[in-house]
Amino acid sequence: MTNLRSRWGRVTVALAVVLAHGLGLYLIVHHSVRLIRLEADRASGAPVQVRLVAAPTPQPVAKPEPMPVRPSEPKPRPIEKPVVRKRAPLLSSEAPAARTVAPARTEPVKPVEPAPSVPTPSAAPAPAPTPPAPSPTPTPGPNLLDTPKQISSAELKQLGCRIPRPDYPPKARRLEQEGTVVVRLDIGADGAVKTARVARSSGYPLLDAAALTSIEAGHCQPYTTAGIARAVEAEQPIAFNLND
Repeated sequence: MTNLRSRWGRVTVALAVVLAHGLGLYLIVHHSVRLIRLEADRASGAPVQVRLVAAPTPQPVAKPEPMPVRPSEPKPRPIEKPVVRKRAPLLSSEAPAARTVAPARTEPVKPVEPAPSVPTPSAAPAPAPTPPAPSPTPTPGPNLLDTPKQISSAELKQLGCRIPRPDYPPKARRLEQEGTVVVRLDIGADGAVKTARVARSSGYPLLDAAALTSIEAGHCQPYTTAGIARAVEAEQPIAFNLND
């Protein structure tokens, strides 16, 4: 950027000098022509007309921009001479010492008797490696879906179980036996009644047997949990009444 500015400054100064020289040459030529005309008019006797012409105003000459000053380079620092420390000379004495040391007494060395050789026992054969014990086969844990889930009587009604009406035993009717039998039944994942047993007896074996026969012939809709069918366990009461 600095070189470009200096170059433009030099070109401007050159143009100003050329213009000044051209203007001076033009004034000289014009003045010479007027003088020649005046001399011709005087020779011919014609009146001379003098016209004052204003001098042209000098145009300002552009000043060249100052050249950038380069920063002065730092002066090299003087090299310091290493300081050599003088050591004091060591004092040495060549006079023999007054005290002498008696030579040490040397005792005869007793020969060392060789130790009796100990017989090395023969290396016993290494035992054969025992084969690793077979890892026990993991037994599968119980499947929670196979374990019947205990449901309430209200949930049992939602399954829509179709249980046939039990036949009233003739002997029990003749003996005027009546009561309610509570049967515990296991329903599989397919909705079929798998097993049935008496949870609370009516007090009469004939009525209990008739209730179990009726329950075992029933069928329900599968009980599902999150879309998966599973086995359930519930209680169903069966009532026997002579008036029915």
